Amino acid sequence: MRKCTRCGADFPDDELVCPVCGEQVQLVPDYVTIETHYQEHELKLKEEEKAGQAERERQEALERRKRQIQRNVMLTVSLAIVAVITLIWIMSGINNSQKKNSYDYQYQCAVEAFGREDYKDALEYANQALTLKKGDRNIRVLIARIYNAQGDENKAVEVLSALINDFPNDEECYQLLIDIWKKAEKITEIQQLLRKCPSEEICKKYADYLPSEPDISPQGGAFDAEQSVQITCDTSNAEIYYTTDGTRPSVNATKYTGPFAVGEGDTVVRAVAVTKVGAQSEVTKVEFSVNLPTPPEPQIVPGSGTYTHMKGSADKQADLSKYFDKNGKPKNFVSQDVESSSSSDEDDEKLVNLITVIVPDGYTCYYSFDKKPTKASPKYTKPVRMRKGEHVFYAVLAGPNGKLGNAASVTLIYNEIAPTQTPAPEQTASGVLTPSQDGYGSTSEGGESDDNSSSSSESGSETGGKESSSEESGQEQSSESKD
Repeated sequence: MRKCTRCGADFPDDELVCPVCGEQVQLVPDYVTIETHYQEHELKLKEEEKAGQAERERQEALERRKRQIQRNVMLTVSLAIVAVITLIWIMSGINNSQKKNSYDYQYQCAVEAFGREDYKDALEYANQALTLKKGDRNIRVLIARIYNAQGDENKAVEVLSALINDFPNDEECYQLLIDIWKKAEKITEIQQLLRKCPSEEICKKYADYLPSEPDISPQGGAFDAEQSVQITCDTSNAEIYYTTDGTRPSVNATKYTGPFAVGEGDTVVRAVAVTKVGAQSEVTKVEFSVNLPTPPEPQIVPGSGTYTHMKGSADKQADLSKYFDKNGKPKNFVSQDVESSSSSDEDDEKLVNLITVIVPDGYTCYYSFDKKPTKASPKYTKPVRMRKGEHVFYAVLAGPNGKLGNAASVTLIYNEIAPTQTPAPEQTASGVLTPSQDGYGSTSEGGESDDNSSSSSESGSETGGKESSSEESGQEQSSESKD
């Protein structure tokens, strides 16, 4: 194979012309002259320069391409950055929008506005939060607080009542609602609320608003004796008020300080407990029917009739032996008048001036002249002297329960006669017993006037008799004026 000296192409040995550039093959080597050598050198330089230029152009092209690539990369990166930033901004806007429309964001804004007392904004945020989370307990409590802070208690009560209906054991809701009603002094509403509360802890916390009903002892019924009524209450420090006239008790009724008596008749006792906060319990009602036994009529001795007594003689009462049994107990007589067995005894019984009332054990006797006695009348403790003239003597018994029976009465006509002679004084072991020493005194019990008083002594002489007569006359006038 030959190699073209001009273009360097290979071609067969039998070819004399280069098939590529057309250079003829020099079979005989040429003699290289200086010119030829110079030309070759120039040619070589040109070729080298041409090759260098091509290389430079190639390098420049590479550089341009590289710079273009760099510009493209930078542009791409820039666009990517812008796109990312734009995307971030868009996403941030979306997130902010979503955040502003979230329950947590609205609730937090409502809390912050409420804290700085901006109740208008707080209510707007709270309502927005409620639309995002309907029925939420926390935001509804906050809304109730906002209404209350604005002074709109009615709306606050409405919200809290609905909350308690949905959350019946929520202590905070009870506290908020009770505080509102307490400020408005709506004790009844608080009581009604707590009576429906299922939580024992909440009811215990507000026990002052739920006083126990009073307990009345005895618990009513029919009785034959006066009853002592006692009222108690399990709620500590509660005051009790009661009535016995059928009206409903209140703080204006009688305050209970200790047991009280229920007397004869039908009585309705009503009681209520009131705590220190003014809460009233339910009313306790007990009915009593007391039917006291009626005391018997007393026996009056002597019975109705005319009686005479000698002036100056000792007081005398009728024979009482027939009115008592062998044990000394009073007998029960149908009639007040007891007939004597003989005329002499009857005459002797007419010579009396004392009235005796047979009082059974356990009874108290009251008496009076010419009118029926009451408990304000004199109390009978010993025989009573008769009054001159005609008078009606009444006596009545009061039982242990204080009930008065029917009054017994006798009509007495009493006269005093002057003595025909000075009676001899009665002798006793200790000396002379005068009329003033007989134990009955000069006046009857309870201030009743004593009509049969006499002078303490009488003289046997005419002068003494006149003085005694004058004294008796003055006493009679005094006694009659009292009668």
